[in-house]
Amino acid sequence: MFRYISIIAVLIAIYVNGDFMEEIGKRTLKKRHDGYIIDIGYLVKFLKDFEADRKEQKTQLTKLQTEIDRIKNEFILMKKKTASQINVAFHAWLSKSDTKSLIVRYNRVTTNIGNGYSANTGKFVAPVSGIYLLAATIIGKSGCPEHLDIFKNNERVGMVRSERTKDSDSGSSVIVLDLTISDSVYLKHFGHSTCKRLRTYKDYAFNTFSGFLIKQHN
Repeated sequence: MFRYISIIAVLIAIYVNGDFMEEIGKRTLKKRHDGYIIDIGYLVKFLKDFEADRKEQKTQLTKLQTEIDRIKNEFILMKKKTASQINVAFHAWLSKSDTKSLIVRYNRVTTNIGNGYSANTGKFVAPVSGIYLLAATIIGKSGCPEHLDIFKNNERVGMVRSERTKDSDSGSSVIVLDLTISDSVYLKHFGHSTCKRLRTYKDYAFNTFSGFLIKQHN
């Protein structure tokens, strides 16, 4: 019977780790003149230590799996957030004179990602809330000063003008605005102090209005 137990001990040593076989064999098997006897005390201690190590490894694996799951969930959330963000950009210019409206209606639209700009109204309406950069350039006709105010809804937030010179003068303006969805931005003639004669010529984009979304609000 002892002989079978000793064989089992050796097999356990091989199963746990082949590198421990020799050490365990030395400690658990004691040679007598008529065979071998097993050191039960050491075997019990070894099995207890092995069980403790196994539990510790299981704990570490659980912690590792938890960390992997956390990183995976963060990646999924980041991917969803990125997918939910939309791009907004527009560029329009004036190809013909428009004296009927104080609001400049830039009729030629070359870019309108997000469909925020309307050539019918001349207004850019924010499709999402966020930080926007908007820009305008102006060229007036010879001898005619031009002054355009930049409005956010009904509030004047900027201006762009050209001076009265013998030749056409130009001006430009760039602004950054924090817009809430449905806020509108547009350019409007200053009224009595300008000729309302922006220069237009064939396919040249002298007078432009453009912008893009810098950062979308969550």
